Amino acid sequence: MSGQCVDMPSEPLESNYSTKVRARAYPCVERGGLIWAYLGPRSTPPPLPDLEPNMLAGSTLQIYQRECNWVQALEGDIDTCHTVFLHLGHVAADDTAPGTWARYALSDRAPRYEVADTDFGVTYGAYRPAEADSHYWRMANFLFPFYAMVPTGVMGLEVRVRAWIPMDDEHTLALTISHGAQPQSRTRRPPGAEPARDAAEHDRLVRPLPLRGQRRQRLPDRSQGPAEERQLHRDRRDLPARPGCHREHGCGLRSDRGAPGQ
Repeated sequence: MSGQCVDMPSEPLESNYSTKVRARAYPCVERGGLIWAYLGPRSTPPPLPDLEPNMLAGSTLQIYQRECNWVQALEGDIDTCHTVFLHLGHVAADDTAPGTWARYALSDRAPRYEVADTDFGVTYGAYRPAEADSHYWRMANFLFPFYAMVPTGVMGLEVRVRAWIPMDDEHTLALTISHGAQPQSRTRRPPGAEPARDAAEHDRLVRPLPLRGQRRQRLPDRSQGPAEERQLHRDRRDLPARPGCHREHGCGLRSDRGAPGQ
């Protein structure tokens, strides 16, 4: 659409006034359920960003708003270390199954980093000791100006990108595009625990929040004791990826031969 007025039925037939009326319009392209608009000065729009999940059929799209500055939201996505403090602060390494991302991450909450500058932003990885001959890596990308690709689990199973679009100084529009899914995490259950009962307990502790609460990122009531909070986080990790679930964990193992700092 060019924005050109095509008809003015209130004008006489001989009038050409409609040719003089034009609304401001921008070239738009639909891809992957999103409508991309170019607002720049070029006569020919640049190519769309090659964001992998937006280029794959069957990707899912989530759109929501946060009441914060976009830099505050973006910072949480590119901080690959915050998970073990903000989301799993009361979970001990011994509460998790051996060989899982949680065991490695919680056993060493201060990873080392490697960062590589790229044409699109930066690629970075946080690594920790894993087994005797390997390191556990969490690898991610930050793409200018406001895209983040967080670690999603086993590499190759899920691709995800999130955009933190500034609306004003105190409101941010978030787009999450994902394709594929991770398997359920292997975590220990308390002796005698049953899946149905665990699910019911999760529903009791993690109830759906109203839209305003989601925008404010309100956390569950922290009056529970450490044992209840550990169980809450175990249940969260067992949930499949879906809106409201935090699934930004893991990446895999790599031999420590030639690992940075070795």
